[in-house]
Amino acid sequence: MKLAARCIDGTLEPVDSSELDLNVSVCAIVVRDGRVLVMPMFDGYDFPGGGVEMGETHIAALKREVKEETGFDVEPDGLLDAYTTFFKSHRSGKFFHSVALIYFARIVGGELSSNGFTKAEREYMKNPQFVDVDYLKPKRFLRYVDDWLGLVRAIENRLAKGPDNPAGTNDLAPPLGTGASGGDAGRRAA
Repeated sequence: MKLAARCIDGTLEPVDSSELDLNVSVCAIVVRDGRVLVMPMFDGYDFPGGGVEMGETHIAALKREVKEETGFDVEPDGLLDAYTTFFKSHRSGKFFHSVALIYFARIVGGELSSNGFTKAEREYMKNPQFVDVDYLKPKRFLRYVDDWLGLVRAIENRLAKGPDNPAGTNDLAPPLGTGASGGDAGRRAA
């Protein structure tokens, strides 16, 4: 089956499904004092997160990736959504069928740092930073998802409920991974 895989610059490239490798990843939406933690990279932004390693649980991966990329120890605070995308790696040029789990997470320790970046990450990532939600709206996000503004709306919904509100499906506006908001970033090629 022919699909379209998203490239890091936002363009779509045709790929046959037989050429895809499976990738399971996690990312965290971390809010502190009404501001959201983001990772500046390339000419855009992303939320902290990355791939689940073989033998690792998705929760362990979430904690590890956030610690490596931001210096913070976190605990998941509710699953926001899951989505499927098809993308081309900017590093290897390989094509992936990715299933990503997006969590809200709360900081339980650590301090803001980029000391955990790998050598490769240092080439394209900058220091993590907290930004106002409104700052996110016009920005370019590299999380291979079509409706990244849906993520911003979910963050706004969460903030409107206050810091003590546990995450849940009521945070979604509309659900990201259902296709209603464009949760599938890769598309079938015509």
